[in-house]
Amino acid sequence: RGMPNGRRAIASAGGVACLLLLTNSWQIHENTTAVELAEVAPTQKLLDSDFSHHLLDDTKKVVWQPLRPYHSSYYPDKIYLYSGEETPLYGHSSRITETKGILRQNHPQTFVKTFGDLRTATVRAATWDSGAHTIVFPPFTEYPDLHMVSKTDLRGYASSGNTIVFMGGFGSVAVMNEIFGWQIRPV
Repeated sequence: RGMPNGRRAIASAGGVACLLLLTNSWQIHENTTAVELAEVAPTQKLLDSDFSHHLLDDTKKVVWQPLRPYHSSYYPDKIYLYSGEETPLYGHSSRITETKGILRQNHPQTFVKTFGDLRTATVRAATWDSGAHTIVFPPFTEYPDLHMVSKTDLRGYASSGNTIVFMGGFGSVAVMNEIFGWQIRPV
């Protein structure tokens, strides 16, 4: 609105270029049998534009590849469990062992790794571990101090299709609100 036609055309062309750049960043395969989401083909209209170097020469398939297996019997191979001082697990190895046993229930091959603080490097190690798709936070007895980078890493971890489990308690609700920008209220 309120934009001259010439500027609208430039904005539209810029949007197309961004779309093509984004498409090029996906994994592209020529001959594949995986699920095909979209077909990318260059159009003759854009070949003369400044954006033509972003176009593909041939028709290629953009392929969706799952992060991990999606079947009903899937269970994670590795789980991170937070056992910091803000939780009832802190300093109680028997409670940690019991919680690990519950998380492994009927899946003895699952490795449950604990981490005991919320420093940026520790949270990043858990969230960037490509083999771990689940992080579990037990109820918080005290409000944890989370750095902005750690919050960003946790949001990125969840938005990548991974699972973060917050076990009960009012403290957990407040932490979820802080990390994800939600406004959940206990009822």
